[in-house]
Amino acid sequence: MKGIGQNFDDFMIEQGLYEEAKELAAKRLIALQLEEEMKKTAHLKIRNGRKNAHFTHCRGQCARLYAQHFHRNP
Repeated sequence: MKGIGQNFDDFMIEQGLYEEAKELAAKRLIALQLEEEMKKTAHLKIRNGRKNAHFTHCRGQCARLYAQHFHRNP
């Protein structure tokens, strides 16, 4: 291990954690972006009074996938 000033990426690589952390960060970013888009779409549909069963079904599926990824119950 290098001393003070070691690059954090190098440290993570040395510890064998870099790829896993990078993959998890990307998944979390995608999940957060998806959640934000779902909220925007839901808000617009409710505001415009156009609820439909397909949207609700898709939103439920996305929520379940998100929950499974982060080990939460939907």
